[in-house]
Amino acid sequence: MQTEVLDILIRDSLRDLAAFIAEKGWCGREREAVSLYVLGFLISKCDPSGPLKHPTQIGMDVAVIQHPGVKRKKLVCKDLVIWPSAAGNCWDAERQPTQHPLAILEWKTRTDKISAYDQKWLVEFSEKVPDFIGYAVSLNSTRNHTSMTVTRMRGGEITANWLQFSKRGIR
Repeated sequence: MQTEVLDILIRDSLRDLAAFIAEKGWCGREREAVSLYVLGFLISKCDPSGPLKHPTQIGMDVAVIQHPGVKRKKLVCKDLVIWPSAAGNCWDAERQPTQHPLAILEWKTRTDKISAYDQKWLVEFSEKVPDFIGYAVSLNSTRNHTSMTVTRMRGGEITANWLQFSKRGIR
């Protein structure tokens, strides 16, 4: 149930972001887009009765546990992470990275294509972590056109074009 509610609030807030960008003709890089999204659109979706109860559940460019493998670090930073509880992160009481997020949104800007690397990583993570949702976001914004495509990963399954937005902006 919580994952369905999280899907709705992510979809609605991403649509609102895309519409805002198209209306204003906003342009920026990945980090600026993530910051604009979190501070301008996602935080307003916090609700004590939902999966996103408090703004401190949201982390930007924070560590999560990496998939095990040869030549892989123990941790990897992700663009936007939503933790299960307020002031969340990957660390447990013994300062070990054992905590998993509810969701990760990996972003690419200035492109219409979903990153194959991000999609693969999120699929693998979603196979291992129950009730986790991954979103790969591509945002391409110019003064004349805004497009956004989001692919969703859950339980190892990919939903391509889970969200699509395309609109001509200011001319």
